[in-house]
Amino acid sequence: MIVDEGNKLMYCELPKVGSSNWKRVLIKLTDPRFQDIRNVLAIRKPRKLEHYNLTYLTDYPVEERLQMLKSYYTFTVVRDPIERVLSAYRDKAFDEFRGGIGTGRRTYSFLQKRNEIDKFIDYDVESFHRFVAYLSARGPEVGAKGDFGIRVRHWTRFFDICRVCDVDWNFIGKVESIVEDAAFMLADVNLSSVVEYPYYRKATDTDQIKKYFTGLTKEGLERLYYTYQLDFELFQYSIPQYVWDVV
Repeated sequence: MIVDEGNKLMYCELPKVGSSNWKRVLIKLTDPRFQDIRNVLAIRKPRKLEHYNLTYLTDYPVEERLQMLKSYYTFTVVRDPIERVLSAYRDKAFDEFRGGIGTGRRTYSFLQKRNEIDKFIDYDVESFHRFVAYLSARGPEVGAKGDFGIRVRHWTRFFDICRVCDVDWNFIGKVESIVEDAAFMLADVNLSSVVEYPYYRKATDTDQIKKYFTGLTKEGLERLYYTYQLDFELFQYSIPQYVWDVV
């Protein structure tokens, strides 16, 4: 939970769900150096917390945390688990599942020299399928005990990272409708005139999702659903039909 004491806000940061932009919003609200900027995208590298003055709930004594959870405006944003798994692979897991650090880049270079770069997608899809098998083998409890790590948190369930059933949330938005959801949330806390969430371009298009899920077995897709079942059901997501159609 990132805390904005001045506006009595708390945001639960979920990786691969546009969290960098929400950090930018909170940096503008809490760091005087950025009070006058109009476009929060001018705030570079929001993940480098040492550059900014973001405060986390864990920075406060336990009793104070409990009081803040009762009195602050709490919010988070979720995303279709299918899209998030693919995004997590492409951002944080690709090296290991392509055969080790640097292997993917060497394969890409090799194919590029042979003018066969179009074959790389087949290699990468196979690597993604290994990643899905890994997630399913680990089961729904991966990261559930708080052992998120820098990478693992990118594919840990929303349910576990934000303890979603233990917080009385004021607002839960979705990436799929983030423009409208962010505008509503900021209006709800009377901050629309102070800051706006930057324009969001959908990062993972349907054709790309189809490519990476093509060839995965139906059983494999069912196991992936089971792994993230709580996230699917709590936030009213389902595996899109176009994904079922390509497995």
